[in-house]
Amino acid sequence: MLNLIDYLALACIPPLAILFLVLAVDDFIIDSVAWLMGLKPQAVHPRELVAMRLIPEKRFAVMIAAWKESDVIQQMVRGNLQAVDYDQYVFFIGIYPNDRETATEVQILAHKFPGRLHIIENALPGPTCKGQMLNEVVRGIFKHERQTGLPFDALLIHDAEDVMHPQSLRLLNRELNSADFVQIPVFSQSVKGQSLIAGTYMDEFAESHTKDLLVREHLGASVPSAGVGTAISRELVLAATTNKNGRLFNESSLTEDYELGMSAGELGFRGHFACYHLGDESNPDFIATREHFPRTLWQSIRQKTRWTVGIAFQGTENIGWKGTLIQRLFLYRDRKGPISNLAGGAGILLLAYTAVRSASGVPGPLLHNPFGLQGLPIFFEALLFINLLLMSNRLLQRAICSTRVYGLASAPWSLLRVPVSNLVNAISALRATALYLTHLLTGKPLSWAKTHHELPKDFGRVPDTSEENCASTEAKAG
Repeated sequence: MLNLIDYLALACIPPLAILFLVLAVDDFIIDSVAWLMGLKPQAVHPRELVAMRLIPEKRFAVMIAAWKESDVIQQMVRGNLQAVDYDQYVFFIGIYPNDRETATEVQILAHKFPGRLHIIENALPGPTCKGQMLNEVVRGIFKHERQTGLPFDALLIHDAEDVMHPQSLRLLNRELNSADFVQIPVFSQSVKGQSLIAGTYMDEFAESHTKDLLVREHLGASVPSAGVGTAISRELVLAATTNKNGRLFNESSLTEDYELGMSAGELGFRGHFACYHLGDESNPDFIATREHFPRTLWQSIRQKTRWTVGIAFQGTENIGWKGTLIQRLFLYRDRKGPISNLAGGAGILLLAYTAVRSASGVPGPLLHNPFGLQGLPIFFEALLFINLLLMSNRLLQRAICSTRVYGLASAPWSLLRVPVSNLVNAISALRATALYLTHLLTGKPLSWAKTHHELPKDFGRVPDTSEENCASTEAKAG
């Protein structure tokens, strides 16, 4: 005997099945192009690394927007100064006048590493949006250039929890010779399998940054910024600030970095996703930015809510649907999250309800004919079978990409984390939709929802034997 909830569940099955099929088409296209074209991360051979070392070093201004980062900022700067194999770079850290804890930590760093780090104090109290802070830092960099007469060749965006790869600046130095906007991969720090929430970022970024973005560039679509590990040439910075009334970043957007990457092509500049690793495929050392992502459900929901609002809703509002058919396809992929994630959440609820009903001795709604009309059950069965194949392919792709970055042991965990990822994304999509609708109806501004940051325990905490070397390069870093 079916109850009312069973009938409601049955009514949801056909539209959900059709929606799942529609939403899976572009994923299958991306997977197919990657396979047919053999797109994958490329190895940097030892002789290439030697050649990279011979390229004259461009001067990088590394920008960090800091709000309530007193726990990690010293560790981040010290660790990267010790590790990065490059001379011509300077940290510019933006702080707020009402965040004295962070300011104190940054002032200690500036005293310890003169010439390697400069402080930009925001004219406004914090927290403002991240775009406003980054624009303040850009203005501070321009002021520093006028004072010293030493211009920077590129800006590099990082966060206070980032672990930079030792060869990242050398790779960016090379890639900026042929592109004006360069993004390197961003990966989660490896976490234990039972850390299910944090582990979802391992799988999602591994798939996006070892496959999806490679296909995106190959097909000619714009390469978006991931927010960190993003290098922007001086020429693009000047063109963008001129075009946007002196502001490099959109201060009304929660994903200002994403919009900058998408607008680079409109200004006539080439974007590039540089996905390389040292060593062979069996043990790759990716030249990537690593960081810890949220470990708790609520922190993850807050972060993904911000991403969804900024990319899906504000991206549609601010960027529109401009560009070629391929460009619009990827804009659709960027913005389908609210629909696909909510549909995925509904699918999880439907499966869970069916399991509970079946465990109680009553066949769940998925075990009944949802149409009841002759001929349609065959169509429905075929639709379910196609969706099952597409879902299996998604699981396979996720496991392959996770294995590329974290090794074979991560593959089974990546499969177990899929339902967790779907649940977090569904709640985030629902919350993002509610926040954006509230913003439209009330005019209440959308705020920068900062998450808690952490670094690997041993990063930047060893005795700082590099300080003399850092100080000795002051004249070059200027």
